[in-house]
Amino acid sequence: MKNSENAASPASAIAMLSGRHCRPSGKLAHTRRNPPSSSSSTRISHVHHFPLQNRVTRLIPTVRTAVTLNLGLTWSTYGQPANLFHKLDTEQQTGSNPLWDPSLPLSVTTAAELPSHNNLFGPSVGFAWTPNFLGQAHKTVIRGGYRLSYDPPFYNIYLNTSDSAPQVLSQQLTNSSEINGVLPANPTGPNVRSALASYLVYGVADPRQYTQINESKNFTADYVSAWSFGIQHEITRELVAEARYVGNHGGNLFQTINANPYLAGLQAAFPGEIPSSVSVSSVNGREDGSSYLVRQRTNTGYSDYHALQTELRANNLFRQLLFSAAYTWNKTTDNVSEVYSSGGAGVTSAIAQNPLNYKSGEHGLSGLDFPQNLTLNFVENIPLYKQQYGLAGHVLGGWGLSGTYFLASGQPYTPIQYGFDYYGSHSGVSDYTFNSAYGAGPDDLRPFLGSRGAPVKQVGAYAGDVCNYYGGASCSVSPTTLISFNNANASGDASVQTVSNTNVRYILNSSYSQQAFGVPWGNVGRNDARDFWTNTANFTVTKNLKLHNNLNALVRANFSNLFNHPNYQSIDPYLDDAGFYSAYTGFGDPTVTPANVRQITFSAKIAW
Repeated sequence: MKNSENAASPASAIAMLSGRHCRPSGKLAHTRRNPPSSSSSTRISHVHHFPLQNRVTRLIPTVRTAVTLNLGLTWSTYGQPANLFHKLDTEQQTGSNPLWDPSLPLSVTTAAELPSHNNLFGPSVGFAWTPNFLGQAHKTVIRGGYRLSYDPPFYNIYLNTSDSAPQVLSQQLTNSSEINGVLPANPTGPNVRSALASYLVYGVADPRQYTQINESKNFTADYVSAWSFGIQHEITRELVAEARYVGNHGGNLFQTINANPYLAGLQAAFPGEIPSSVSVSSVNGREDGSSYLVRQRTNTGYSDYHALQTELRANNLFRQLLFSAAYTWNKTTDNVSEVYSSGGAGVTSAIAQNPLNYKSGEHGLSGLDFPQNLTLNFVENIPLYKQQYGLAGHVLGGWGLSGTYFLASGQPYTPIQYGFDYYGSHSGVSDYTFNSAYGAGPDDLRPFLGSRGAPVKQVGAYAGDVCNYYGGASCSVSPTTLISFNNANASGDASVQTVSNTNVRYILNSSYSQQAFGVPWGNVGRNDARDFWTNTANFTVTKNLKLHNNLNALVRANFSNLFNHPNYQSIDPYLDDAGFYSAYTGFGDPTVTPANVRQITFSAKIAW
């Protein structure tokens, strides 16, 4: 997810980070080295050559002193690190001691060779215009820009690949005679490999029967198209205000998919959900009957970010005060926010609930969507008795105050099931094995929507599904009766509380609810709920004491989370936990996770 890219070339845009932006203090950005020119012709003032990825050339024409134009072009090439696996696998498999059955083709026993993408060109354009019609007394700059940039795959993706077949032959020791005493007294890597070497069976196995982690055939860098348009006005020499629209689109983003899903259960329950182009093997119920689990990294992710960013900042105001106030209103959407599941807010699960629809079926709010952000900070050097002459100067001089305040919307999370279906009705629509290994639990299913007007923590379920999960009082009512799952959990299914759709926010996804809604996949989108907001203030008091000549003492008191607002660590996103309340367990209740409390620290330093 890319929501913090610069929206123009370096000279024409302020740096942005997580929706906030800054510029070095002082006069406006349109200040130039060259003195004003009376010429109205366009000329090339200078040419820069500097590397961003490999080389960037910028041509900067200047029309009078009112307009600055920046043009840039980035060429990026990252090679193809994944091909190292192909090289090493081929050397191993064609050598004297192959890991896998040598009768199998190399296309099976080695990682695929992937193409390198060397033609990644990123143009950029930016402008800054000082409108003269506002008069010399007005210090206003209107600017905007566009930039296309690329980022290579991060290294953890390849580290995961290196730990799976066909790079690794994994065998287990199960007999007690093999396990007891197998490790040497000094269990270093070489000693362990030597002790276990005789247990490894080379040249027999098929890597397709093991878990594989690989990259898609055209795996490449992701890209971000970013743009911005804004206005900055110098109110006084020390005070500047700015407002701008910033947006970007990310493409070819990295996504984890189930490349060989189990579909036999889905085919039996909802045959219409299997496209005609997809086959289901009678051997193992998967799309490819010759392979087991295949966790694949692809470039199928995409994202969009739109924001209004505003800021008021002062530098040396009244010769003593620095401050800034920034507010961002934005929206970020995507179909994947990360390749790894967190089991909490943000990237609750990186796996699509429907393995055959991981693009549009997963599109929704991003795990990085924080629509409201307010940031305040200041530094005040109290000007009294700066020289610290006499007793009064030493007591009253050298004081400083600084602080920050941050207020932001909570992080989105996906209400998700861990194992209600797997341990209950077992509808069979999920790939329980794959989801257990790489998702948020064996189900990895999203719920059906009850009512937006109901509290987020209220969860319902059909009695037949609860009966198959608990086997208690829910079995005494009609299986198509909607009941409170909060009550079922709280009572251990000792009692039944009948509810309607309007009483619950979510309805658990399993056999009876799937029949009621006519589909296997929950109609609640990714990141449908939101964690608790962030509200924190920090304050620092400093006292600089001049002791003698160059001997100084600095005493500091820091107050973190000054007002002691609760800022909870995360959220429990599992619908299975509705109605529970204990540490880290309680669906949709941030108070079950730790909160940061006020902290006060003191420090002192002597310098000479």
